[in-house]
Amino acid sequence: DNVVLSNYRTTSTIDWSVRQGSTYKNLCTSNFDSATWTHVTVTVKGSTMKLYKNGALVGTKTVRWEPNVLTRTNHI
Repeated sequence: DNVVLSNYRTTSTIDWSVRQGSTYKNLCTSNFDSATWTHVTVTVKGSTMKLYKNGALVGTKTVRWEPNVLTRTNHI
């Protein structure tokens, strides 16, 4: 299992995904300026993924599963 937060290709879209093997569920939201510092927070609890930008909720998605392992030991 993995969780990944990245920009989508070379766009201003943020891609937040939860991966189980080769299967993944993702939540994307746009309008992130790469030239401006932005605080981004993501959560997954139960079946809901949430993405926050500067403290404001900007995206939510019901995915019906969460990572089997919630404690991360490696951060890349």
